[in-house]
Amino acid sequence: MNDQIPKNTILLMRLDLGQLFQNSSAMALKINFAFIGDIFKGVFNLLILFLVFLQKTYYKVADAGFLGYAIGIYVDLNKDSRIFINMVGNPTLIVCSNCI
Repeated sequence: MNDQIPKNTILLMRLDLGQLFQNSSAMALKINFAFIGDIFKGVFNLLILFLVFLQKTYYKVADAGFLGYAIGIYVDLNKDSRIFINMVGNPTLIVCSNCI
């Protein structure tokens, strides 16, 4: 009979807060590391995809770059100068002899 708990007794459960915070922080670290790991996986996956694209289309990309560079040099050398820059400053002081 002494082993039974009376019905009107409130049970108080002791909660070990240290263990609770340790478990929750361990779970949060696992989630954070997984999230950061997924970000790095995505970035490196995009990098690898870009490098595979360059590997497959290397000659086309190199030809387009060289052609653009050559056209840019040709246009730059054969254009007329439309911009004139004057580095001499003019004074804006107006002297008034009748002002005083």
